[in-house]
Amino acid sequence: MNSIEPSLARSTKVERSKFLRSKAGYKFDFWGNTWQLDGGVSLNLSSLSELLENQTTLFEAIRYTLGRLAVEASSDYTSGCINNTLFFLRSPHFTGEPITASQLKNYRASLEPENEYRLGHFRGFLRTLADYGQSGLAPDVVPYLHTLKLRGNKKGAAVEHRCPYSGPFTTTEQAAVLVWATNEFEEGKISLKEYAWFFCSFVTGRRSVNLRALRGKDLKANDENGVREFRLAVPRAKQRGAPYRNQFREILISEDLYLLLKNLAESVCNRVRECLSEDVPIDVLQELPVFSHDARIEELRSLSDLNRILRETPDYLHANGQKTSYIIEKLSHMCTAISERTGDTIHITQTRMRRSRATNLARKGIGGTELAYLLDHSDTQQIGVYTENTPNVAERIDEAMLPALAPLAMAARGMLIESERDAIRANDPNSRVHKTGGTTMGNCGNEGFCAGGIKSCLVCTQFQPWMDAPWGDLLSELLDERDELRKSNAGNGVLQSYDLQISRSFAIKTAVEQLRPENE
Repeated sequence: MNSIEPSLARSTKVERSKFLRSKAGYKFDFWGNTWQLDGGVSLNLSSLSELLENQTTLFEAIRYTLGRLAVEASSDYTSGCINNTLFFLRSPHFTGEPITASQLKNYRASLEPENEYRLGHFRGFLRTLADYGQSGLAPDVVPYLHTLKLRGNKKGAAVEHRCPYSGPFTTTEQAAVLVWATNEFEEGKISLKEYAWFFCSFVTGRRSVNLRALRGKDLKANDENGVREFRLAVPRAKQRGAPYRNQFREILISEDLYLLLKNLAESVCNRVRECLSEDVPIDVLQELPVFSHDARIEELRSLSDLNRILRETPDYLHANGQKTSYIIEKLSHMCTAISERTGDTIHITQTRMRRSRATNLARKGIGGTELAYLLDHSDTQQIGVYTENTPNVAERIDEAMLPALAPLAMAARGMLIESERDAIRANDPNSRVHKTGGTTMGNCGNEGFCAGGIKSCLVCTQFQPWMDAPWGDLLSELLDERDELRKSNAGNGVLQSYDLQISRSFAIKTAVEQLRPENE
């Protein structure tokens, strides 16, 4: 079932059905045009067939090689092989079989330096094709491939240049995005699954492929010396030859993240119970994904069906890359948090959150093998890709920058009110929010207890700032506090903790001035 006879790709007499299993356990028809390799990756060979319609030898060699790779290598690698092969075959430099060194030289000359990685990937595929004893290559190709030196895919440029659109978030941007997402979740505008994906990505910095593989049993809570600890066993990824969920790295997590993931895992278990008409053992429920593919969950009809899927195609019920990419795209589209660098809404991507996590760790002095471990790298070669390379990399909002922050005027969604009579809790003296010295700045619209003080209120959606409150005084006080801390050599982390509150104070002050001009 899991091997391809060398003669199979060339045979015209063999029966037109040969089912194989991909490395992820998915059955596919070798002779078919669509190969489903895992829960999220499928290969479409139609374009390959069309491009090589009159190139039978090369077509059969490529199909055979792809088939073996599908069985022996990861789905993503096999997908990359066909994509870069098609890129070459569609170029004007491919003039028919066999592929020659001259064709490859002309193809290389046409590539921009940043795209030479395509030929590098294709080179690996051609070497594999030759190692498998397939035809379709001229005799001069393999010797040429051995002498070929190429630039790799450029990595780390966005971090190195501190790109405000694709590089790591500044400390202020991180606070703004986290506050925005939390408020959206509390108001029911994003789902538990969407918020849990964002928060888990934001806090752990793990790759999408790591988080998609999480299951309920990976969440662990225990008491160590009387202290409650929460851990997450994160499945490793990009480990050559390792089966699905074969290796793990355990990390400490906060209780907030633990409870989010635990509640999401429970909701998946509840959906499975609803779909099946029989009791599901606890040990089976523990094998269910945290981030599930909901449509596939709904297809379940029996416990035996569930057990078969977990055994044969273990990633089938997990959300695939397309589903989780959609979550991040949706959140980025919805995001109204403003960047102090661009004056525009903050662009959210999985990679930016990973880069931000790595940069935060580097700021704390974590590096080398410890940083590689926390980023799920097997060595330290690539950790520089995700971290900024200067000692003081944090951005600060300085007084001179404040005028550029007008778009933040109501970013916290606090509703300016004329006075307490317009407040949600107008008749409740306990709703008043004071700054240092006792001056009232507004009202809290939340009935629950909160001891955060004015700094927390500035970034809370329940805060209703008064129009006639002394916002200029509050802004000056916050700036003075930060200056005093700077003079006493406080760390960047302490200084940056004032950035978001300062920007929000200025934003509210600006909004009041716009609504009530001095000449009114």
